[in-house]
Amino acid sequence: MRALLILLCGLAMIDAAYASTDDFHPVQVQVTWRITINPQGRVTAMAALPDKLFDRTPQIRTRLEQAVRSWKFLPGLVDGKPAETQSGLYVSATLTPTSDTTISIRIDHANVGPLESRMVPPRYPSDAIRHRKTGQVVLVVAYDTQGRVSSMKTAEGLPKVDARLIDAAEKATSQLKFEPEIVGGHALAGRAILPYCFTLQDRLSRHIQGKCDWKPHDNKAAFRNGEYVALNPAAKLLTDISGQTL
Repeated sequence: MRALLILLCGLAMIDAAYASTDDFHPVQVQVTWRITINPQGRVTAMAALPDKLFDRTPQIRTRLEQAVRSWKFLPGLVDGKPAETQSGLYVSATLTPTSDTTISIRIDHANVGPLESRMVPPRYPSDAIRHRKTGQVVLVVAYDTQGRVSSMKTAEGLPKVDARLIDAAEKATSQLKFEPEIVGGHALAGRAILPYCFTLQDRLSRHIQGKCDWKPHDNKAAFRNGEYVALNPAAKLLTDISGQTL
């Protein structure tokens, strides 16, 4: 019960709309691990990245880890053969208190790819704020085997965005550093899509459900502000986990 109250207090800190522990709504969260996948496609090692909320409520993360270890993955290939692969795993889930002592965990989506070894959020340009400029900037980024950004460009087919917002997103992206996937002991270069959302409301609350969601054309799931998706990652998740409830 004490652990549950700690979690509820943590959720309340995330969303200022929660006035008391008697009035909680579902909360969307993301948990990240560094995982090792064997040639047979099973997770053999998991190391959770530090997170203030889940470090205080390890029982939630433990339930997720138990589920992940049952999932089937496709590891990277070396000379056409499956090889041990180290990758990042991102699981987005919705937490819902179902009673005084339990919490339901619904898995919304999961993706694999490089980890962020250094993430720098974009600075909302003051001039854009004064002129109430908002919008979403989606960048396609390439990185080398050291995880350094080697090139970037705006994604095609999206609504026009103020140039000041694009510039802010590109400046932040140039400071990014990834932790590439490792297949058979060798780091791989790759590409990723990074969506940045600039909203005036977002300056006050980072959790406006649906406000900044971005959905790739070939993906069923919508990604939230601050999430990114790898393009052609070495490892792939084969188990259909969307909507799975723990």
